[in-house]
Parts: sequence; structure tokens; C-alpha cells
Amino acid sequence: MNNFDWIITVAAGSILGSAILLKDVVITEVLVAVSLLFFLQYLLTWTSAHFSTFDKVVKTSPQLVFFDGEYIEHAMKDARLTRTEVEAGVRKAGFGDSSRVMAVVFEADGELSIVPKSEIHDQLIMKLRSEAS
Repeated sequence: MNNFDWIITVAAGSILGSAILLKDVVITEVLVAVSLLFFLQYLLTWTSAHFSTFDKVVKTSPQLVFFDGEYIEHAMKDARLTRTEVEAGVRKAGFGDSSRVMAVVFEADGELSIVPKSEIHDQLIMKLRSEAS
């Protein structure tokens, strides 16, 4: 689920919750509002699937935020991540410290992917490394 999907889900839940809890909300207004949200979500998804430039504007791409013992400060700033958050991701992945980690990737879904040093030749990480430079 990307950020836009999450926003649509929360907004639709809020609208439906208002319809249930408030007496002065007309059901047709609720149906129109929820339908409009779902239509906008469909339109955004369809447009991003058919136009790559629009897709690049709407969606983020994975960012390499740590590589071979060094934090990539500009990528962390773009992703709005702190060193503490990256270190927490490393710990959650089961590594005691970053010395056993080759790379940390901030994924488009907001998760951190931790790549151990044993997978140094992974082509995906090398591709991200060349893009980060």
C-alpha cells in the first residue's frame, strides 16, 4: 500500500464513520464522497500505469541511504530519515551493528531493506549505488 492508498483508506473510513455516527449526514452525500475518492484513486493509478513521467512524479523510487559503512546524507535528507531510524532498521533486521551490513535501502513503501555484506554483488544494490552517486 503506497501513501496515496493509505490516505484514501483513512479518508473513506472517516467519511463512512461520520455517516454512522452523525445524524445530519445524508447517505447520498456519503456515497458520492466515497465514490469520488475511489474514482480519483483509480484515475491516479491508471494514469501512473500508462504515463511513466507521471508515475515518476507520483511515486518515489528506492533510495540507498547506507552503503559499506557510510551513511549517504543527501539521500537520508531526501527520505527524511535520521541515523537513529536507519540504525533501528538494522537492529530490527537482526544485526547487532552496521559493520555486518553492506547496504540499507529506503523502499518506496517506506520500509527499510537491509542487505548483509555477504550479498555484496547483488545487482540491484549496485544499480542503486550508481544512481546515488
